[in-house]
Amino acid sequence: MTEHIVSQSTATPSGSAPSWSPLGSLTIQAAPATTQILGMAAAVPARVYQQMDLLKLLGYEDQEKARSLFENCAIDQRYLALDEADFQRLRDPKAQNDQSKQIVPLAEAAIKNVLAATGVHMEQLGCMIVTTTSGLHMPAVSAVLAARLGLPTDLVRYDLTGTGCVGAMPTLSLADDYVKANPNKRVLAVCADLGSLVLGTAEPTDKEAMVVNALFGDAAVGMILGSGPSRPGIPEIVDVVYRQDQAFLDAAFVSMRPDHLLEAHISRSLPDRSAALLLATLDALLEKHGLHRDDLKHWAGHPGGRLILDKSQDGLGLSDAQLAPSREVLRQFGNVSSPTCLLSLRELLARERPAAGDRGVIAAIGPGLTVGIALLRWT
Repeated sequence: MTEHIVSQSTATPSGSAPSWSPLGSLTIQAAPATTQILGMAAAVPARVYQQMDLLKLLGYEDQEKARSLFENCAIDQRYLALDEADFQRLRDPKAQNDQSKQIVPLAEAAIKNVLAATGVHMEQLGCMIVTTTSGLHMPAVSAVLAARLGLPTDLVRYDLTGTGCVGAMPTLSLADDYVKANPNKRVLAVCADLGSLVLGTAEPTDKEAMVVNALFGDAAVGMILGSGPSRPGIPEIVDVVYRQDQAFLDAAFVSMRPDHLLEAHISRSLPDRSAALLLATLDALLEKHGLHRDDLKHWAGHPGGRLILDKSQDGLGLSDAQLAPSREVLRQFGNVSSPTCLLSLRELLARERPAAGDRGVIAAIGPGLTVGIALLRWT
């Protein structure tokens, strides 16, 4: 696997404040621990394909509409857990099922990278969260990874599935809850997805399949989250919020065909609907914390596609510089589902040096139609 590693570590001090109970007895209430992203690391398959080479491998070489789409979706390359022979078997259910097992080594590589980058010891880990929508796995992916990596046998393990591109948000929210309840423990989290599972040859008239084939790639991002002494440059999680457009459940989904093949569906109205929902969700979050859009200096958006980014930029009034990390992730990786917005944060941290007190957000858009936003503050 090709490694992409970014790591940092920090935490914030806790304090205590006295308060009086209704009976008049003095109690001490400790301030809840502040959850921080102590380290991040990414992993991708070793094989990287140029976008226009994929046009040929997917059977679109003679299709002018497909060529125009592939050329104008702002993606230069994608990492895929496929060799060239695999492209001939993309419409085979058994091959698709076998390929889904590649999620384990991909997630494992990201975990090894983040453990090495942060120097976290096994005994510090209390919780493990694995988020993926790539296949049905039993035993759970977390159980397999824990055994392969020799993680503590009493680790609290969670496996999140069905969340698609918004999956990083429940991952961060669950990690935040665990750290607040267990401030002396660390959370190991990984978001890993195989967009290549839903790629495949399709009729030229199937525009939805053509869009899917033009967008998706494979990647994993591992994280260590916890609390501790404050250090410069480390983002802490202030809040994670969601909002769902329940009238638009079919905005993006995966279904099983009669021949038992999985296929992805994306509505043409997704960019407009998601941008409106993103705007409403962000404004509600900022109002909750007494903030305004001008208070946000950093933006790690979800590169779900060029139109998703364009509509988000227009609706929120974001500058080109604010969206540059997200556009770079789209260019290098395509849409890799749940890890995509985390790759945007990784790119942001590589490009910028957030100052103490700076605020920013991670934003993701996924099936449901659901928008998730994590408000961050740098220490």
